[in-house]
Amino acid sequence: MYNQYKDNCFEIVSLSLEDVTKKDWLAAIEKDKLPWVHITVK
Repeated sequence: MYNQYKDNCFEIVSLSLEDVTKKDWLAAIEKDKLPWVHITVK
């Protein structure tokens, strides 16, 4: 859905409330190929 609508004012923002390291968080984003905005809240 993101790839289909990203050029038409559509955005996904991922918000993490999990207690993970930044390294693990970034690795998961890369592994899952998530191209949208990511925010970590602790």
